[in-house]
Amino acid sequence: MVNVDQPSSEQIARSRKLKRKLVIAIVLLVVVIGGLIGGAVYLYRTRVADVAAQGQSSSSLVNTTIADGESGSSSATPEKITSIPALSSLLGLTVDQAIANLGSSATVTSSAVATDEGNAAIVSLAKVTITTTDDDATSEPILYLYCNDQGSIIETYYSVDLSQLGTKFEDYGAVIGDTGTLTSYLKDAGLDTGSISLNAPDDSSITMKYTNSSSEKQLVGEEYTYSGDMSGTAVTHWELTVSYDYTLSNVTGTVTDTVRTLTILLR
Repeated sequence: MVNVDQPSSEQIARSRKLKRKLVIAIVLLVVVIGGLIGGAVYLYRTRVADVAAQGQSSSSLVNTTIADGESGSSSATPEKITSIPALSSLLGLTVDQAIANLGSSATVTSSAVATDEGNAAIVSLAKVTITTTDDDATSEPILYLYCNDQGSIIETYYSVDLSQLGTKFEDYGAVIGDTGTLTSYLKDAGLDTGSISLNAPDDSSITMKYTNSSSEKQLVGEEYTYSGDMSGTAVTHWELTVSYDYTLSNVTGTVTDTVRTLTILLR
Protein backbone atom coordinates (compact mmCIF):
# COMPACT_ATOMS: atom_id res chain seq x y z
CA MET A 1 0.00 0.00 0.00
CA VAL A 2 1.30 3.45 -0.94
CA ASN A 3 1.32 6.04 1.82
CA VAL A 4 0.00 9.51 0.80
CA ASP A 5 0.99 12.43 2.99
CA GLN A 6 -2.09 14.31 4.24
CA PRO A 7 -1.87 18.16 4.49
CA SER A 8 -1.36 19.42 7.96
CA SER A 9 -3.90 21.64 9.72
CA GLU A 10 -1.49 24.57 9.33
CA GLN A 11 -1.30 24.09 5.57
CA ILE A 12 -5.08 23.88 5.34
CA ALA A 13 -5.47 27.11 7.31
CA ARG A 14 -2.87 28.87 5.13
CA SER A 15 -4.70 27.70 1.97
CA ARG A 16 -8.03 28.99 3.26
CA LYS A 17 -6.52 32.41 4.04
CA LEU A 18 -5.05 32.59 0.53
CA LYS A 19 -8.43 31.71 -1.01
CA ARG A 20 -10.15 34.40 1.09
CA LYS A 21 -7.60 37.01 -0.04
CA LEU A 22 -8.06 35.93 -3.65
CA VAL A 23 -11.86 36.20 -3.39
CA ILE A 24 -11.57 39.66 -1.77
CA ALA A 25 -9.20 40.80 -4.54
CA ILE A 26 -11.60 39.56 -7.22
CA VAL A 27 -14.53 41.33 -5.55
CA LEU A 28 -12.57 44.59 -5.33
CA LEU A 29 -11.56 44.28 -8.99
CA VAL A 30 -15.19 43.77 -10.00
CA VAL A 31 -16.20 46.84 -7.97
CA VAL A 32 -13.50 48.97 -9.62
CA ILE A 33 -14.43 47.82 -13.12
CA GLY A 34 -18.11 48.43 -12.35
CA GLY A 35 -17.29 51.94 -11.19
CA LEU A 36 -15.35 52.69 -14.36
CA ILE A 37 -18.17 51.41 -16.55
CA GLY A 38 -20.75 53.36 -14.54
CA GLY A 39 -18.70 56.54 -14.86
CA ALA A 40 -18.34 56.09 -18.60
CA VAL A 41 -22.08 55.53 -18.99
CA TYR A 42 -22.80 58.63 -16.91
CA LEU A 43 -20.47 60.79 -19.02
CA TYR A 44 -21.99 59.43 -22.22
CA ARG A 45 -25.54 60.10 -21.06
CA THR A 46 -24.57 63.58 -19.90
CA ARG A 47 -23.04 64.39 -23.30
CA VAL A 48 -26.09 63.09 -25.13
CA ALA A 49 -28.32 65.15 -22.85
CA ASP A 50 -26.23 68.26 -23.52
CA VAL A 51 -26.51 67.78 -27.28
CA ALA A 52 -30.26 67.23 -26.99
CA ALA A 53 -30.63 70.34 -24.84
CA GLN A 54 -28.66 72.34 -27.38
CA GLY A 55 -30.98 71.21 -30.15
CA GLN A 56 -34.10 71.89 -28.11
CA SER A 57 -32.88 75.38 -27.30
CA SER A 58 -31.92 76.28 -30.86
CA SER A 59 -34.65 78.92 -30.93
CA SER A 60 -33.32 80.52 -27.75
CA LEU A 61 -29.83 80.26 -29.21
CA VAL A 62 -30.90 82.40 -32.13
CA ASN A 63 -32.80 84.68 -29.73
CA THR A 64 -29.49 85.61 -28.09
CA THR A 65 -28.52 89.21 -28.71
CA ILE A 66 -25.03 89.45 -30.16
CA ALA A 67 -22.89 92.19 -28.69
CA ASP A 68 -20.23 93.95 -30.71
CA GLY A 69 -16.85 92.34 -30.19
CA GLU A 70 -18.28 89.15 -28.70
CA SER A 71 -16.28 86.03 -29.48
CA GLY A 72 -17.59 84.18 -32.52
CA SER A 73 -19.27 87.19 -34.12
CA SER A 74 -18.03 90.32 -35.84
CA SER A 75 -20.92 92.59 -34.88
CA ALA A 76 -24.63 92.66 -34.19
CA THR A 77 -25.24 94.15 -37.63
CA PRO A 78 -23.12 92.73 -40.47
CA GLU A 79 -21.73 94.97 -43.17
CA LYS A 80 -23.98 95.46 -46.19
CA ILE A 81 -22.14 94.20 -49.28
CA THR A 82 -24.92 93.98 -51.87
CA SER A 83 -28.29 95.46 -52.80
CA ILE A 84 -31.46 93.94 -54.21
CA PRO A 85 -31.67 94.74 -57.93
CA ALA A 86 -34.80 96.26 -59.51
CA LEU A 87 -36.22 92.89 -60.50
CA SER A 88 -39.48 94.27 -61.88
CA SER A 89 -37.58 96.19 -64.57
CA LEU A 90 -36.27 92.89 -65.97
CA LEU A 91 -39.70 91.50 -66.87
CA GLY A 92 -40.27 91.60 -70.63
CA LEU A 93 -36.56 91.86 -71.44
CA THR A 94 -34.36 89.22 -73.01
CA VAL A 95 -31.60 87.69 -70.89
CA ASP A 96 -28.94 89.73 -72.71
CA GLN A 97 -30.89 92.93 -72.11
CA ALA A 98 -31.32 92.02 -68.45
CA ILE A 99 -27.59 91.45 -67.98
CA ALA A 100 -26.87 94.83 -69.57
CA ASN A 101 -29.44 96.36 -67.23
CA LEU A 102 -27.90 94.74 -64.16
CA GLY A 103 -24.38 95.86 -65.02
CA SER A 104 -20.94 94.32 -64.75
CA SER A 105 -21.68 92.61 -61.41
CA ALA A 106 -24.05 90.14 -63.12
CA THR A 107 -22.86 87.07 -65.01
CA VAL A 108 -24.84 84.27 -66.63
CA THR A 109 -23.39 81.03 -65.25
CA SER A 110 -25.78 78.54 -66.86
CA SER A 111 -28.91 78.21 -68.96
CA ALA A 112 -31.29 75.34 -69.56
CA VAL A 113 -34.65 74.23 -70.85
CA ALA A 114 -37.21 74.56 -68.06
CA THR A 115 -40.83 73.81 -67.24
CA ASP A 116 -42.91 75.02 -64.35
CA GLU A 117 -46.25 73.54 -63.31
CA GLY A 118 -47.19 76.90 -61.83
CA ASN A 119 -46.41 78.79 -65.03
CA ALA A 120 -46.88 76.80 -68.25
CA ALA A 121 -45.46 79.64 -70.38
CA ILE A 122 -41.93 79.05 -69.04
CA VAL A 123 -39.68 77.19 -71.50
CA SER A 124 -36.15 78.17 -70.42
CA LEU A 125 -34.16 79.74 -67.62
CA ALA A 126 -30.83 81.46 -67.09
CA LYS A 127 -28.93 81.36 -63.80
CA VAL A 128 -27.18 84.62 -62.98
CA THR A 129 -24.66 85.26 -60.19
CA ILE A 130 -24.22 88.76 -58.83
CA THR A 131 -20.89 89.72 -57.30
CA THR A 132 -20.78 91.59 -54.01
CA THR A 133 -18.44 94.34 -52.82
CA ASP A 134 -16.65 91.81 -50.60
CA ASP A 135 -14.12 89.77 -52.56
CA ASP A 136 -13.88 87.29 -49.69
CA ALA A 137 -17.62 86.56 -49.53
CA THR A 138 -18.30 82.82 -49.31
CA SER A 139 -21.47 83.04 -51.40
CA GLU A 140 -23.06 85.31 -53.97
CA PRO A 141 -26.65 86.36 -54.61
CA ILE A 142 -28.33 84.22 -57.28
CA LEU A 143 -30.93 85.38 -59.80
CA TYR A 144 -32.95 83.03 -62.00
CA LEU A 145 -34.51 84.49 -65.14
CA TYR A 146 -37.38 82.43 -66.56
CA CYS A 147 -38.30 83.02 -70.22
CA ASN A 148 -41.18 82.20 -72.55
CA ASP A 149 -40.87 80.82 -76.09
CA GLN A 150 -40.21 84.34 -77.38
CA GLY A 151 -37.13 84.68 -75.17
CA SER A 152 -38.79 87.28 -72.94
CA ILE A 153 -38.37 87.13 -69.16
CA ILE A 154 -41.71 86.41 -67.54
CA GLU A 155 -40.54 85.44 -64.05
CA THR A 156 -37.59 86.30 -61.79
CA TYR A 157 -36.42 84.51 -58.66
CA TYR A 158 -33.77 86.20 -56.50
CA SER A 159 -31.97 84.60 -53.54
CA VAL A 160 -29.54 86.34 -51.15
CA ASP A 161 -28.01 85.83 -47.71
CA LEU A 162 -29.67 88.32 -45.35
CA SER A 163 -26.28 89.09 -43.81
CA GLN A 164 -25.11 90.44 -47.17
CA LEU A 165 -27.95 92.95 -47.05
CA GLY A 166 -26.72 94.14 -43.65
CA THR A 167 -29.67 92.60 -41.81
CA LYS A 168 -29.11 92.44 -38.06
CA PHE A 169 -28.71 89.02 -36.44
CA GLU A 170 -31.97 88.48 -34.58
CA ASP A 171 -34.29 85.59 -33.85
CA TYR A 172 -36.57 84.48 -36.67
CA GLY A 173 -39.71 85.98 -35.18
CA ALA A 174 -38.13 89.43 -34.99
CA VAL A 175 -36.92 89.36 -38.61
CA ILE A 176 -40.09 87.95 -40.18
CA GLY A 177 -42.12 90.38 -38.09
CA ASP A 178 -40.11 93.44 -39.18
CA THR A 179 -42.60 94.32 -41.91
CA GLY A 180 -41.06 97.74 -42.46
CA THR A 181 -37.70 96.29 -43.48
CA LEU A 182 -39.29 93.52 -45.54
CA THR A 183 -41.46 96.04 -47.37
CA SER A 184 -38.34 98.05 -48.17
CA TYR A 185 -36.87 94.92 -49.78
CA LEU A 186 -39.91 94.68 -52.05
CA LYS A 187 -39.49 98.35 -52.90
CA ASP A 188 -35.84 97.73 -53.80
CA ALA A 189 -37.06 94.95 -56.10
CA GLY A 190 -39.05 97.59 -57.99
CA LEU A 191 -42.55 97.10 -56.59
CA ASP A 192 -44.93 99.93 -55.86
CA THR A 193 -45.33 99.19 -52.15
CA GLY A 194 -48.03 101.82 -51.61
CA SER A 195 -50.66 99.15 -52.07
CA ILE A 196 -48.78 96.43 -50.17
CA SER A 197 -49.49 95.84 -46.49
CA LEU A 198 -47.61 93.06 -44.73
CA ASN A 199 -49.11 91.55 -41.60
CA ALA A 200 -46.66 89.75 -39.34
CA PRO A 201 -47.52 86.06 -39.00
CA ASP A 202 -48.30 84.34 -35.72
CA ASP A 203 -46.16 81.42 -34.61
CA SER A 204 -48.63 78.83 -35.90
CA SER A 205 -48.28 80.18 -39.46
CA ILE A 206 -44.50 79.77 -39.55
CA THR A 207 -43.24 76.51 -41.05
CA MET A 208 -40.92 74.86 -38.52
CA LYS A 209 -38.66 72.04 -39.65
CA TYR A 210 -37.30 69.36 -37.31
CA THR A 211 -34.89 66.47 -37.57
CA ASN A 212 -36.38 63.09 -38.41
CA SER A 213 -34.70 61.45 -35.43
CA SER A 214 -37.16 59.43 -33.37
CA SER A 215 -35.17 59.88 -30.17
CA GLU A 216 -34.49 63.63 -30.27
CA LYS A 217 -36.63 66.41 -31.76
CA GLN A 218 -34.35 69.21 -32.92
CA LEU A 219 -35.40 72.40 -34.71
CA VAL A 220 -33.37 72.78 -37.90
CA GLY A 221 -35.25 75.44 -39.83
CA GLU A 222 -38.01 78.06 -39.97
CA GLU A 223 -39.69 79.59 -43.02
CA TYR A 224 -42.54 81.90 -43.94
CA THR A 225 -43.72 83.43 -47.23
CA TYR A 226 -45.53 86.71 -47.79
CA SER A 227 -47.31 86.93 -51.15
CA GLY A 228 -49.71 89.08 -53.10
CA ASP A 229 -51.21 89.87 -56.48
CA MET A 230 -51.03 93.16 -58.36
CA SER A 231 -52.71 94.77 -61.35
CA GLY A 232 -51.90 97.65 -63.64
CA THR A 233 -48.15 96.95 -63.50
CA ALA A 234 -45.66 94.61 -65.16
CA VAL A 235 -45.77 92.50 -62.00
CA THR A 236 -48.94 90.48 -61.46
CA HIS A 237 -47.75 88.32 -58.55
CA TRP A 238 -44.99 88.51 -55.95
CA GLU A 239 -43.64 86.33 -53.14
CA LEU A 240 -41.12 87.14 -50.41
CA THR A 241 -39.73 84.31 -48.29
CA VAL A 242 -37.43 84.42 -45.27
CA SER A 243 -35.88 81.13 -44.16
CA TYR A 244 -33.51 80.21 -41.33
CA ASP A 245 -31.40 77.05 -41.42
CA TYR A 246 -30.00 76.05 -37.99
CA THR A 247 -28.19 72.89 -39.12
CA LEU A 248 -24.70 74.32 -38.68
CA SER A 249 -25.41 76.59 -35.70
CA ASN A 250 -26.86 73.61 -33.81
CA VAL A 251 -23.46 71.93 -34.10
CA THR A 252 -21.18 74.91 -33.45
CA GLY A 253 -23.37 76.76 -30.96
CA THR A 254 -22.61 79.99 -32.81
CA VAL A 255 -25.56 82.21 -33.72
CA THR A 256 -23.86 83.66 -36.78
CA ASP A 257 -23.60 80.18 -38.31
CA THR A 258 -27.36 80.26 -38.91
CA VAL A 259 -27.99 80.40 -42.67
CA ARG A 260 -30.51 83.20 -43.23
CA THR A 261 -31.93 83.47 -46.74
CA LEU A 262 -34.24 85.98 -48.40
CA THR A 263 -35.91 85.09 -51.71
CA ILE A 264 -38.13 87.26 -53.90
CA LEU A 265 -40.19 85.93 -56.78
CA LEU A 266 -41.88 88.21 -59.32
CA ARG A 267 -44.02 87.28 -62.29
